[in-house]
Amino acid sequence: MDTDRDQTEITSYVGRATELATSLRLLGSAVAYRLDLTDQSTPTPAQVVVDHLRDRELLLVLDNCEHLLEGVTPFLNEVLQHCPRVVVLATSRQSLATPGEQLLPVPPFDVPGEEVTLPEDLTRYDAVRLFVDRANAILPTFTITSDNSQDLARVCRKLEGLPLAIELAAVRVRALSLSQIADRLDSRLSLLTVGTRNLPSRQRTLRTMIDWSYELCSEPEQLVWTRASVFSGGFDLAAAEQVCGGDGVDRSDVLDVIGSLIDKSILFREEHDDEARYGMLEALREYGQDMLDDSGDRLRVARLHRDWCYALTLDFLSN
Repeated sequence: MDTDRDQTEITSYVGRATELATSLRLLGSAVAYRLDLTDQSTPTPAQVVVDHLRDRELLLVLDNCEHLLEGVTPFLNEVLQHCPRVVVLATSRQSLATPGEQLLPVPPFDVPGEEVTLPEDLTRYDAVRLFVDRANAILPTFTITSDNSQDLARVCRKLEGLPLAIELAAVRVRALSLSQIADRLDSRLSLLTVGTRNLPSRQRTLRTMIDWSYELCSEPEQLVWTRASVFSGGFDLAAAEQVCGGDGVDRSDVLDVIGSLIDKSILFREEHDDEARYGMLEALREYGQDMLDDSGDRLRVARLHRDWCYALTLDFLSN
């Protein structure tokens, strides 16, 4: 058996199998289809895949698993239990919680700080290189110069190193200067609305991409996400319980909901002075604020936030 050849075929065939599936049976069918398996002698498509992979040593790649967690996990359990020489690489915005899973978070690209202004220094950053590459595809004459380098760095910082946001912003060089793009990124969701046609439809604007994440959240997760958007500099658990709890989310459940939002890459966790604090990327925060406005709940949440800040101030002054 030519193992290298099998690995190449598996990777290329299975790449986006999970995008085609909406259930465990359809997932098995999608993977079987990508592997060009037509055996009908076994009762389920998943079993067809397991039988095919049982004695093979290869890499199985499943992309975008977050929308099919209930189907992916039992499917992978079957594969990993009966196919010991198979290694699975799965991408997902949420942990699959399957035995043996090893998580490898993929952070945004590093972005240049305000002190980095020289063109030759900017090219050390992946965020800058991606922007330049995509901008060149739109405007072949685009290049980093001493005149635009600071604006390019500012664009990358405002986009927080998010690859999709960088690609969408680069499209705007067709009509805007880097300075204009940077200025308009105060409203990211309004500017980043045009993507290339080779992207999946859900990735052609930043808003539709975030819509996808929002729809995968439970109602309590959506409520905490939108309410937490009032915090501009991060928040701790006590603040979240005070501002995000109540009216659809029990305060005693806020910790678990925060954990779920971290697991889904909506919130991130940092530690300051031995205390956990939470935050979200500005694009997600802007989206949360829009949803909070749409819900008609902004005034109530803003008052809770005000009261929390007032209580903190009194506590600080009393000590």
